[in-house]
Amino acid sequence: MGLWLAYPHRDLPVVPAAASAAAYLIAALWHPAGRYLRNLRPVEDIVAYIRWMRSTTPIIRFNGECFHHELRRHWVIETCVGPDGKLHEREVPRDEWERIVTLRPIQDFAYASWADHSAHLTDAIYRHQALCVDFRIIAKPADASTAAALAAARDSFIARFANHDVRFHFTETVLAAGFKPRMLAVVDMSRKSPLLDFNTFVLLTALGLLAPYLIWFEHRTRTGTFRFRKLFSTARFARPLRTSAHRARVYPKVYPRAFSTR
Repeated sequence: MGLWLAYPHRDLPVVPAAASAAAYLIAALWHPAGRYLRNLRPVEDIVAYIRWMRSTTPIIRFNGECFHHELRRHWVIETCVGPDGKLHEREVPRDEWERIVTLRPIQDFAYASWADHSAHLTDAIYRHQALCVDFRIIAKPADASTAAALAAARDSFIARFANHDVRFHFTETVLAAGFKPRMLAVVDMSRKSPLLDFNTFVLLTALGLLAPYLIWFEHRTRTGTFRFRKLFSTARFARPLRTSAHRARVYPKVYPRAFSTR
């Protein structure tokens, strides 16, 4: 049996080398290094972003996906090298199981008030010339009644859509407008290396130099983490929640390390 290449459309043949190169480039651009470089900013802009995000309202969102699987037949063209050494084509059926999504419901949990309980930013962000920052958002109910209301809303959402199709997948996410999970802070832009640039990253990736670039990138940067912490309640806050006693009770081990680097 000869070598063969299958593709679904006769009018759009896929060249293996080009397809592999495109897949490699796309995967490389989604590498964490590329995502950091896309959001490279002076450290002052990162600090301003953190202050702005601390004043941003959190969104607690329920996400559902109703789906089932169907066995579908596709006709593909097989190209093979025959005994005569020439290329031959034939159309053959191929059966594949496909995931069919019928509904993607979304619902945001409604609450009355919220407060930011993120720790204060330390000077650790200024200690390194280039610092890759991983941001996270954590939102928790401020009291037992809010936790019960959140659980009830979650159960109601699942019960409403769980039987819409054969299968149902549920996720709960915390969002905020303008949130960026990865950013790169540069202390002194005048001393920034020309290699520390997204366009340079794309060019070197296209030339097949991703591996040596990542080694250089890991050597020239440090990584830090900052967590935005929000409390939300179904009732109006009678008094500000930002008290040392409340903070120690809710997050006893986290607040002393607002910004950690490694």
